[in-house]
Amino acid sequence: MNSSPDQPDIKEESHEGTLFFPIPDGSAVLYKLIGKSLPPQPLQTFDLQMKAKKSGFQMIPVKNWLKAGQRFNVVWKFEAEDKTIFVNAANTFDVAGDATKDYKLSVYALKACQAKLELVFKNPTTHEFLSFKINITVQPPDPMTKIELQSVVRESMT
Repeated sequence: MNSSPDQPDIKEESHEGTLFFPIPDGSAVLYKLIGKSLPPQPLQTFDLQMKAKKSGFQMIPVKNWLKAGQRFNVVWKFEAEDKTIFVNAANTFDVAGDATKDYKLSVYALKACQAKLELVFKNPTTHEFLSFKINITVQPPDPMTKIELQSVVRESMT
């Protein structure tokens, strides 16, 4: 199959598969499937609102669908790089079989801004993963408290 530079080859972008149905009378039906596979959507989206120069926390419920325990490698990345936001959380996370456990994500920001964070929990053995989106809204910090200095006239103070 030839394609022009304007139109990509359908075979390059599509995936192929088959679907087999055995019928009770002994016959069978076989379907050939052709389609496009898109990346999975995040399981859940969280909105985290916090003040600058104070830590913000978000609890993420991670469900283990297997009967056995799973260990996930955790990776987070920002949609657009922002060097004023810092994330502090565990890089690996264990969840018991057929259970849900909360993952604590801590975020610290230096200034008011908005950011989008993608959080991915990946099983290194099976390569299955869960993903979450976090919309972070950082408001301006609270004003600093008043600092009072007192001294006697004509004397040094440190």
